[in-house]
Amino acid sequence: MPTFLGMGMDSGWGVEALWLLGGVVLTLAAIGVVALAALRTRRHD
Repeated sequence: MPTFLGMGMDSGWGVEALWLLGGVVLTLAAIGVVALAALRTRRHD
């Protein structure tokens, strides 16, 4: 990850930050879907 050591914000750090943010959002969405599915199956029991 040499992008933030000697370069500016316009040298690829924005793209890496977007990928990281996207990964976090997808992870949170997946956790939410699993939690909703667990709640729905628990209510039907």
